[in-house]
Amino acid sequence: MAPRDKHQFIQDLLQSGKAREAHAAAVQLASKSPRDAGAMILASSAAMGCGELVQAEFYMRRAMGLLPRDPAVLMQAAHVLSMLDKGEEAYGHLRASLAASKGLPAGGPLLAAQILARTGRHFESLAMSTAGLSVMPGDASLRLVRAQAMLECGEAPMCVDELRQLMLERGDDVKLCSLLCNALNYDPRADPQRVRMMHTTFGRIVARHRPQGLGAFAALDRSPDRKLRVGVLSPDLRQHSCAFFIEPFFEHHDREQIELFAYHTSKAVDGATQRLKGNAAAFRHEWHISDQKLAELIRKDRIDVLIELSGHTRGESLVALHLKAAPVQISYLGYPNITGLDAVDARVVDSITDPAGSEDPARAAEELVRMDPCFLCLRIPDELPATVPAGAGSDWTPAAAAGSVTFGSCNAVQKLNGQVIELWTNLVKQVPGARLLLKAANLREPALRERIRAKFIAAGLAAEQIEVVGPLEGREDHLAFYRRIDVALDPFPYSGTTTTCDALLMGVPVVTLAGKVHASRVGASLLHAVGHGEWVAGDVQQYVSIAAGLAADRPLLARLRTQLRDQVQGSVLCDGPAFGRRMSEVIRQEWKKRACLV
Repeated sequence: MAPRDKHQFIQDLLQSGKAREAHAAAVQLASKSPRDAGAMILASSAAMGCGELVQAEFYMRRAMGLLPRDPAVLMQAAHVLSMLDKGEEAYGHLRASLAASKGLPAGGPLLAAQILARTGRHFESLAMSTAGLSVMPGDASLRLVRAQAMLECGEAPMCVDELRQLMLERGDDVKLCSLLCNALNYDPRADPQRVRMMHTTFGRIVARHRPQGLGAFAALDRSPDRKLRVGVLSPDLRQHSCAFFIEPFFEHHDREQIELFAYHTSKAVDGATQRLKGNAAAFRHEWHISDQKLAELIRKDRIDVLIELSGHTRGESLVALHLKAAPVQISYLGYPNITGLDAVDARVVDSITDPAGSEDPARAAEELVRMDPCFLCLRIPDELPATVPAGAGSDWTPAAAAGSVTFGSCNAVQKLNGQVIELWTNLVKQVPGARLLLKAANLREPALRERIRAKFIAAGLAAEQIEVVGPLEGREDHLAFYRRIDVALDPFPYSGTTTTCDALLMGVPVVTLAGKVHASRVGASLLHAVGHGEWVAGDVQQYVSIAAGLAADRPLLARLRTQLRDQVQGSVLCDGPAFGRRMSEVIRQEWKKRACLV
């Protein structure tokens, strides 16, 4: 077979999903043609398809050595490095590829937009996908990437509209429906019943288009009081918000009653991963595995109760739950809504996030299990910066230092919808001299920061009243940032969780608006848990009144700056042993209730 024919043969294998066959053929071709940059790119691509990222980088760098300025080689380098989370190096190669292409990027605008998204440049991804659609009108993959970029840039309604249109055109698409379910949580226009219906639609689509379950649990020991094998499934068992709240369970679960297994499904591993691993009987790191294989692995481990933490967020493994990986399956923590799967038995909440009567009487599956007084427990960070600067007096506040009150939020851009912008603008305008300070992890792009700032200026703030900054390097620096904020503002309808806890630990009061759904009531649960339910508003007028009242009470702000952290640490929110007992009891309760039905 001629070299050109071999290249095409391998490309055909890759496009048909035969990654292993393509990998074997590409490696063989690369070994026989060490000066063929195209063969190196194919070997790199095939290795990526098999999850062999280190090998993908090896072949990519060999191609770079042969053709260092070739746009296709540079694009492959950006692709591989973005998958390896080497964002800055990936971005540099992408820019070089775009410059060398002098037109459409090598590999097409779709790949470029995906790389930009993976490197955290969502505003550029939005621009790239939009430009690509000007020459590839209607391309469904580009529209999907653009919709995801819209959400990351704070345009939830636009994202939802685009995803809905794509669903109308493409019909039953599991991934597309899951993305829409997640986006709806951010859309202030969304009707709760329609959102729930979309999640149940996802469950029906999965049931129609994915394999059926793995069969009965024939050898299952249904003894109600025996020691249970409990699995925790998540892509976020790392330095991530979910890990901050699940670690107390790992540390304090009842080891006499529970043998704990963890299934970490992302490639990222860090210090938090190691701590979690040290508190588990078994830790499976399976980031490049199909949902079918994952479900089979969980079955092989004979897990009795599986707790999934991701819902419809990035990296989810919901099809594994659909396949019934464990006899009892519980959704918890990482997603503010139902999964929509009949195979998920229960969802752990509390009586504030989901008051009695909020269940859907037409749906028996995914029963709400209220774990009071709060369904969350926070692991306190190892290093907490001082709440006041060194040498500052007991009456110090940011307002005293700056001469005016600063309202602030460190919540994700996705939550900054038009209603939030209008309310926060009106609040700042009502407090003489007040300013608004925003920071978020996905505000690294200057153009996106300016876009958000312009929205607040258009809503009525003066340019000097609004400051928007990007992410800081480490968690300790992020926490120290709260020394610039007097009163923290919680967005809606999707309130903060980790951001609220961070503010409270730094002595900053948080004002939240309690809505009608779980996503809009987590802030209320957290504030009640630390003894400050008076900061929970029932409507926008009360929200403004509470926030303005806090801003006017400088002595109170000074006391909170030095006392609030101790209140939080001494509250039920940070009581790890009590939380470990409560969660262990919930697991036992669900086992007793459901094991006999399997």
